[in-house]
Amino acid sequence: MKKVLFFTASWCGGCQMFKPVMQELAVEGHNIQFIDVDNNSQLASEFTIRSIPAVVVLQGDNEITRFSGVKSKAEVSKIIS
Repeated sequence: MKKVLFFTASWCGGCQMFKPVMQELAVEGHNIQFIDVDNNSQLASEFTIRSIPAVVVLQGDNEITRFSGVKSKAEVSKIIS
């Protein structure tokens, strides 16, 4: 199963717009981990997060794709499924 890392921050306007989409997908059963970059700067650094919102998709321990910015639910669903 794919694991999705969603990097966000409370002060980020785009993140706040995008968060409900990611929450809906999580409720639908996708394995999404919500990561606040201010509280988890080490993890953000490990994944070289330069802009948020950012999504990193992992298969096991391997990164298979990533994107930053706001996308529609349909677009994200296609990417993470």
